[in-house]
Amino acid sequence: MILVYLLTTIIVTAWVVKSIEEKRFVVKRTLLDIPILLFLSANFLATVFSIDPHTSIFGYYGRFHGGLLSTLAYTLLYFALVSNSTARQVVNYLWALLASSLVVSAYGVLQHPNPIFQTQVDGKTVFHGIDWDYWAVGVEERVFSTLGQPNWLAAFLAMTLFPLVTFLFICRNLWQRTLLLIGVALTYLAFTFAYSRGATLGLLVGILTFVALLPTYKKSIPRLLLGRLRELLRSMASRLSFAFPQVRSKNIFTVTSKPIFWVLGLLAVFLVVNFYFGNAIERRTSVPTITPQNKPTQEQVIKQTALEYQGKDTAKVRTIVWTGALQIFKHYPILGTGVETFGFSYYLYRPVEHNKVAEWDYLYNKAHNEYLNYSSTTGAVGLVTYFLLIGVFEFLAIRFLLKSELSAVKLLSLGLLASYNSYLVQNFFGFSVVPIALLFFLYPAIFIVLTNRLDKTWVLDFSRKLAFLNTRPYNPSAKILASFVGLLTLVLILSMWLADFYYNQSLSGTSYEKSIRDLKVATKLNPFEPIYEAELALNLSGLASTSDSPQETKKAKNEARKIINQVVKQHPNNLALWQSKRAVDFTLAKIDKGAELELLGTAEKLRQLAPTDASIQYDVALVYSYVGKSEEAEKQLEKVVELKLDYQEAVIMLAETYVTNQKSDKAINLLQDWIKKNPSDSEAINLLKTLLTS
Repeated sequence: MILVYLLTTIIVTAWVVKSIEEKRFVVKRTLLDIPILLFLSANFLATVFSIDPHTSIFGYYGRFHGGLLSTLAYTLLYFALVSNSTARQVVNYLWALLASSLVVSAYGVLQHPNPIFQTQVDGKTVFHGIDWDYWAVGVEERVFSTLGQPNWLAAFLAMTLFPLVTFLFICRNLWQRTLLLIGVALTYLAFTFAYSRGATLGLLVGILTFVALLPTYKKSIPRLLLGRLRELLRSMASRLSFAFPQVRSKNIFTVTSKPIFWVLGLLAVFLVVNFYFGNAIERRTSVPTITPQNKPTQEQVIKQTALEYQGKDTAKVRTIVWTGALQIFKHYPILGTGVETFGFSYYLYRPVEHNKVAEWDYLYNKAHNEYLNYSSTTGAVGLVTYFLLIGVFEFLAIRFLLKSELSAVKLLSLGLLASYNSYLVQNFFGFSVVPIALLFFLYPAIFIVLTNRLDKTWVLDFSRKLAFLNTRPYNPSAKILASFVGLLTLVLILSMWLADFYYNQSLSGTSYEKSIRDLKVATKLNPFEPIYEAELALNLSGLASTSDSPQETKKAKNEARKIINQVVKQHPNNLALWQSKRAVDFTLAKIDKGAELELLGTAEKLRQLAPTDASIQYDVALVYSYVGKSEEAEKQLEKVVELKLDYQEAVIMLAETYVTNQKSDKAINLLQDWIKKNPSDSEAINLLKTLLTS
């Protein structure tokens, strides 16, 4: 996302400087202008009324894409492309995209077990992928190449596969078409190894789009295929002395010679790959293997969600998350809870059933359905404008394909539409990330330029308005000013990246002092990011609890309390920050009994922000127990066990709390019922034995 911000700044700055040089600012109008601007406006309104405006502006931390700034960047790139690019240039853009996608595909294929990276284990040859022992998840089972996650890789490759196929029919040189066919095979192989069901369904819809609209070439393809079939039969018949009427089949498919050969080549690629390696629909390994050795750290889990990290019950979990998203939409129907705030609002309406699945305690910051995500975070206004943007492009593309003559432009347009449709389908089961979202905005722009679907041109003529810019002293000054603003924006963006770098350095710090130094640098570089301040407060509280110096302890304690209280005051609905505050209060309560009251207030707030989350409610019970409120802890634990019947830690703690509250009979009954369902739970068995013997 940072790279997109940097390049957008450079492009827009260059556009402005060019306009000053030419003494006019030109924006080429298209029929997609109004839908895009309406969509951007809907995101702006949802940000203004967001439950957490900071997250809505910058995006959920660790993901960033999806915030108002990212949508603004994509919008600016759309207008910059249609206003400054020619058809030849956008074709070159596509070539560059496809070249990079082949690098991505090659890496993905190498991640799958192959003979190049074989090892000997107990005298047997075992195949591995290029980086099989590097990641926290089993990359060999579902590859993810440079995109970091299998579903994102598959979605990206599905959007680049169709332009590759169209170039296969457009290029005339045999060596070019041969290389492109190899590229298609490589891309489809990497796509297959990702084993993404949502992206596979998207690809199938893209193929259906491609096949359904091929007959729009004045029936050239069916006529050509029929002609080839007749020629083949005639050749066979002549050998058998059969007479067939002479039927001349004119090759209307003029963009390349002998397309039937390449069609058969494509079919062979798909059939061979599916035959040897299967596909996501019929062969899905379900989850990347998580073992005690490669289990992800807490920091890694925070930046992931269950459905993107592992997924034992992904279909069931999706329906539960979708139910929660619909509940959010029901309560915030107009503008939603704010752009990218699903990670907070979902916990307010999280279905109780979520506690019963394997991934019950993972973070969910997306609805895993782009349309439900927009409905819950931007409301009906955002969803309608999103569908309007999609609908207008679909209308323009299909109308062009139905009415225009056969040409390379028409083939490329069909490839873009097929890719676009594959994106729309896979997003029903997932969500977009930066590379895919970028194509969502730029594929329509490329189509507009390729097909010359420009409406009219809006021109700000400096000779009439702002005429002073044409004079000698002001013209170079204006260019210098524009360049300076662009440079300043670049510095701010790089500061964001550098702050993130220091923040991540702090997470692996060898001491509290080292982490605090890194975090203070991060907060100076990016003072708007509350995550840095919350982490700083956590480390300060840790330093306060371990320091041997009373003076240092007091200073660190006061600073930690001041920072974390200010953070949650500014972001009262940010669940992650309140969890950080609970950790800070817990640590400070160990050295300051006066902090217990603060800790109780934080626990009460967490209980309100996530009323059905068993893990968070269990943390609240821990707080009650820690401060000596055993009756409140008992009631809270009973609620936790009711939310999640198989919560072993909660059951054991509830039994111990019953004993503390002199209710041993209830503790015994609870443990006996638990052991009947979990006969191998040694901790519960030992506790029951202790109670019975005493």
